[in-house]
Amino acid sequence: MQATRKLRKEQFKPSGTRYNSPHTLGKTVAKVKRNLPTSPTKAVEFAAEFQATVFDKNDALKVVPRKLMDEGKKQIYDFYDRGDINRQMPGINDVKTVKSNMGVKLRIQKRIMIMNIPEAFEIFKETYHETFVGKTVFYKERPAHILPINDTPQKDFAYVQLTQTTLIFFSLFRNMRQTFQKYTKNF
Repeated sequence: MQATRKLRKEQFKPSGTRYNSPHTLGKTVAKVKRNLPTSPTKAVEFAAEFQATVFDKNDALKVVPRKLMDEGKKQIYDFYDRGDINRQMPGINDVKTVKSNMGVKLRIQKRIMIMNIPEAFEIFKETYHETFVGKTVFYKERPAHILPINDTPQKDFAYVQLTQTTLIFFSLFRNMRQTFQKYTKNF
């Protein structure tokens, strides 16, 4: 019999409350509502004051959100605009209209990133190691005229891959030529 009473109490007790049953909580709420002022604006004012006096006794530290300063935004913009991070699209129709800070619309040539954003973020951290920026902020501060590699057309993506491959082959060829010349001088 005791076990069923205990089980029944646990079933009816709402989670996260000190009241034993929803009935007692309802009675308390009704009693407070009866004693509130009849004017709705006065009731709201009273509730706000009551909340301020009861809940502001919390000594927990309030987290202050970090704001990205203009200097950090400029660093991110300049980083994205670098030539080794992206390349400019060649067509006349590859233009993006961007609204500047002054409210003037500018037509800027689109640029394609030659690497994905996590790779660019790693390079940014190595370059500007004193600036603390998260990946999300780094992605959100990307200028509108610079497209990530995922949004590029297939023909341009193939060109980027070809460029990267030729750069790898040129560096290998240069190193191999020096090595080959060093070992074949006797022939």
